[in-house]
Amino acid sequence: MTHWNLPDATHAMPPTEGHTVLADGTYVRVAGRTNSAGDPINETFTWKGHTVSVDAIGVVAVRFGTDGKVSAMAAGGLKSFKTDGFEIALPERVDIAFIKKPNGKARGVLQGLTGDVPATLLALTPKWQRLAVPPLLPSKIESH
Repeated sequence: MTHWNLPDATHAMPPTEGHTVLADGTYVRVAGRTNSAGDPINETFTWKGHTVSVDAIGVVAVRFGTDGKVSAMAAGGLKSFKTDGFEIALPERVDIAFIKKPNGKARGVLQGLTGDVPATLLALTPKWQRLAVPPLLPSKIESH
């Protein structure tokens, strides 16, 4: 990582809100100042000359390939994501990660989706793996 858009670049831990750029050119935006599980990210920003609009919770990341197309993206609680020639609109919030390799093959991972994989995702790739949502921890941990 480079830095988290902060004056002091010595932080070993990311802040609860802000953005950074990874060494591979991935733009990462985090939001968790109010809620540690993630705050809403409902915004439009420009990265690498592309306008990106997103409605997610807690985190969103995007990387563009040398061809200018999305080569990878990830988001927590994604509802919608739109940029040049790449659009996802979901009926419910889902944790998602997508990657498209230089050879054109793409795949993705979903967590928290009920029902069938939506057509908007199948249009990107038919290869979606589902991850189970882990159970919530008890609000009070019992000591033995």
